[in-house]
Amino acid sequence: MSETTAEVIAEPIAKTGMRRLYAFIIILCALAMMFFSADIALGAIGLKSTYTIGGNIMAGVGVLLFILTLKSNWSQGLGMWFLIGAAIFLLITLLISQGAILIFVGWIVAIPISILSYYLPLQPIMFWGGMLFIVLIVICLWWKKLDAPVLRTIARLMLFCAAFYLMGIAWQPANAEFRFRGQLTHAGNVYWLYVKTGWLGDPDTLILYECNSLGFGCTPAFVAPQDYYQSEELVLQVDAPDSSVAIYMNGSLLHRLEPSGR
Repeated sequence: MSETTAEVIAEPIAKTGMRRLYAFIIILCALAMMFFSADIALGAIGLKSTYTIGGNIMAGVGVLLFILTLKSNWSQGLGMWFLIGAAIFLLITLLISQGAILIFVGWIVAIPISILSYYLPLQPIMFWGGMLFIVLIVICLWWKKLDAPVLRTIARLMLFCAAFYLMGIAWQPANAEFRFRGQLTHAGNVYWLYVKTGWLGDPDTLILYECNSLGFGCTPAFVAPQDYYQSEELVLQVDAPDSSVAIYMNGSLLHRLEPSGR
């Protein structure tokens, strides 16, 4: 086989590989946005415990992949050094997750996300829209309706949007101010205990969520009077003999909840 013939055969194979890579990035971005919308769209309140740190990390990965797609060959010249430098900067910033840079950027990004969430059911739209988008991409990929350059453009847009959205969700007060304090499964229900910290010294809010056996459809089963709960010892447990779910604070009973059995 001549060199020219080999190149002719290899070129479509390479293009197919790039199409699949860009499609994978697009689907991954859609899945990430769906995951960070499921607490509202599906009532999966337990996911909130992963949103702040998870959103920061995944948004950073999205930024790096976006930079990577801007140039086809990063193995030569300054491109690789720029990528390495960006990765190091991101890693240092994430390691000091309470650092001023991350908080400042997070708050700025969270503002438009919070405004949109106030006027629109943003997270349900992102969840079900993401699912529909994945189906459309898979269909187009199957029927070969999108070539590599188009998929690369879509991948860039998805990476940018996903990074922006995930960072905004991570630093929304509804997520950044939530502190996970306990979880248990009992009588066909899943329970999550959270403390929503007060703003600038304001009192905290203690919330017990009750979910179905899969952890979906969560609703507040108990909201304690506002107080300062962050430094308190909180325990979520099942009390005998009536098998009721109870919250103890500093060893004393705070509230007892009878399972709904839903």
